[in-house]
Amino acid sequence: MLSGTVLSILLIAMTPLLGGIFAFLLLFQVVRGWLEGVIQPLVLSVQARTVGRHQQGAVVGLRQTGQRLTSIMIPPIMGSIADRWGVSESFFILGALMLLLCGPLALIVRHIGRFRSTGERAVGGATD
Repeated sequence: MLSGTVLSILLIAMTPLLGGIFAFLLLFQVVRGWLEGVIQPLVLSVQARTVGRHQQGAVVGLRQTGQRLTSIMIPPIMGSIADRWGVSESFFILGALMLLLCGPLALIVRHIGRFRSTGERAVGGATD
């Protein structure tokens, strides 16, 4: 799941390297869309198994809120970076920042996996 996210970020960050070749842009978007279509159901599945039945709605709501906030925050952030360093560089810088955020995410996912493998109950009790 995390490797698909990383690959998706790399595809976006590499956009300036394509030189405006439409076929490559289309190919990258198709691959990224396919990755998103695979990753999203996996994320929902992991969320459903991590929390109890009574907290699943709250977890999905929190995830949706995070997605909407990033949809609102990323364009002005990328615009500010592009204004300061250039459009191509904004893809590289934002891609690097997103990849750096994947590190803590990987640690959290690993911690949850260890937590679940010890037989302990998940937050809210997945057996509820």
